[in-house]
Amino acid sequence: MRVRTLLLTLAFAFGLAASAAAAPTPTPQDRTFVMTAGHAGAAEIAAAKLALTKTSDRATIAFAQQMIRDHTALAAKLKLAAKSAGLTPPAVPSPAQTASIKALGKLDAAAFLKEYVQNQISAHKSAVALFTAESEHGQAPALKSAATAALPTLKAHLKMAESM
Repeated sequence: MRVRTLLLTLAFAFGLAASAAAAPTPTPQDRTFVMTAGHAGAAEIAAAKLALTKTSDRATIAFAQQMIRDHTALAAKLKLAAKSAGLTPPAVPSPAQTASIKALGKLDAAAFLKEYVQNQISAHKSAVALFTAESEHGQAPALKSAATAALPTLKAHLKMAESM
């Protein structure tokens, strides 16, 4: 009986050690990536939803709809990757992003369109830099992989915004 208990205890301890080795502790960079990417994705979705109410420009509406689809999908992938690293990304914009979106909402349609496009260019340049850094220097394999996989989409968004 003691041998069985000892074997079960050792098997359990070995299982914990193996699972800890399989999921390395996320670095501060990984943690920052998850927080920043989570906030940024939520801000993209919120700004795009606002754009759907503020403009009748067809190109902007199509762009905003694309942002909602793509950033919703990217957020789901980030959430899964973060979970495997023991992290949880935020699902809302940061306070500064929330204030910026509120300020956008107060603009008339023409001013909104100009400011929205500039914000999208800036936000996507930042996102490409953030995801590139994680894909090159991240330590959590799932986060590194998710960042690498997201880069083509984010780069395409940047080109779309710049062409608007």
